[in-house]
Amino acid sequence: MRAANDNGYNMDLLSRYEQGDTIIQAAILNLPSFDRGEVANMIMFYKTIVVSGRTLQMNDYMKANQDILKVLRDNYGL
Repeated sequence: MRAANDNGYNMDLLSRYEQGDTIIQAAILNLPSFDRGEVANMIMFYKTIVVSGRTLQMNDYMKANQDILKVLRDNYGL
């Protein structure tokens, strides 16, 4: 997935993978001790971290955008 777009966000790459017809072959290591609930919890935790990081980045972008617009309005009377 990363080879197709090395600058893409993880969640976007996963969505594209889910919608596509590409199959990534994988095997579960230590299958006898595999705990499906624990794995689901870890995935949800990771997803929360990724979404939170993107939200913080977007907030920083919006703040910088507001600052730039204020300077432009002040300097050019917009």
